[in-house]
Amino acid sequence: MISRSFLLPAVFLASCAAGLTLRRGSALQTPSIKQFISRVEAAQAARTSMSGGGFVTLRYKSVPLKATLNMTVGMGGNVRIGVSTDAGNELLAFAANPRSITLIDFQHRQFVQTSAGENDLAALSVPEIDARALAALLLSRIPCTGEPSGADETRIEYQGCLGGTLLATFISSPSGAPLLRELVLTRGTEKVFSARLLSHTALGFARRVELENRATTLVMQLDEIEPNPGLDEDLFTLSPPPGIVRSR
Repeated sequence: MISRSFLLPAVFLASCAAGLTLRRGSALQTPSIKQFISRVEAAQAARTSMSGGGFVTLRYKSVPLKATLNMTVGMGGNVRIGVSTDAGNELLAFAANPRSITLIDFQHRQFVQTSAGENDLAALSVPEIDARALAALLLSRIPCTGEPSGADETRIEYQGCLGGTLLATFISSPSGAPLLRELVLTRGTEKVFSARLLSHTALGFARRVELENRATTLVMQLDEIEPNPGLDEDLFTLSPPPGIVRSR
């Protein structure tokens, strides 16, 4: 039986893996790295929103789950995620916008709704992160507000990111634009989580996202992606239907 535990690890892992975009700074030691940062930022600027459909597979404490996924993401923390069975029965719906977040659990006929802001996912038992970070990862943007450093044009490291060290690894697209390939967060010698972004589109959206921490492995596979669609603001607002009660 699939419950809120299906989505919460997804929100936790994806949100931990992303934040604000790159910021140039004095920590960059060579012109080539500064130029590389500029190319990354230019490539990311083209990715403002996306909509896609496919499937999500979650392995939580060795228990595998699989369901159909529909997802729409915009800048600034606008996120809409729907999870349903192959037969079309809706399991979960999650919506976030700059004002509020809502999670509806149709199986248990419960919902959580809270105001958006700093750590707005705390109501979902996700600490120290917010919906803007979730949107950033799904748009393949770079995390952290600290100064990046790097030794070459494939790896950038951030110290003091989410209480640890974040390493971002890139590959080149056919056009030569850098594409985010992998994020690994470590604290001391411990690997806290990793995120791999694979099968990029021409604009740099990842069709496949693999997220992993100590207890959870999550795979989001999007079969179809519409880049930069026109998005109705109402899409990112959810109203619980009759019979669904607030869980807290």
